[in-house]
Amino acid sequence: MVAIDNGTLLTHSLLSIQILEGFGVGAAVMNAGYNMKMHIVFALFFALTAPIGIAIGVALQGVLNTNSPEYLMTLGIVNSIAAGLLIYVAFEHMNAFRNKGEWLRKQGLATHLVCFGGFIVSGAALLVVAKWA
Repeated sequence: MVAIDNGTLLTHSLLSIQILEGFGVGAAVMNAGYNMKMHIVFALFFALTAPIGIAIGVALQGVLNTNSPEYLMTLGIVNSIAAGLLIYVAFEHMNAFRNKGEWLRKQGLATHLVCFGGFIVSGAALLVVAKWA
């Protein structure tokens, strides 16, 4: 078994996420019909937010006491907000597909329930992965 340190694992995780998010954001910006100036603004904003966030995290790492109740409470609140936003975005994407998609609009209640069940199952799978990780 190969041992991987946390820095390498974090770097690979961040790179993977940034690449996938970059494709998603790029496709959304292209479909929105903005001009080239706005494309450049979005690209710069996207390219700078992660490194700035990492720099803030590295700077605060030496100052923070990760066992303090204030830190743990703040971490729990921020994680809850992030999870809520992810659930909201996923639900809105599913709802938009249901309302705009011709195929799904023509389907009956059973298909809608299967789609909603898939949404719930995928959320449960994410919880299992999060608990395991």
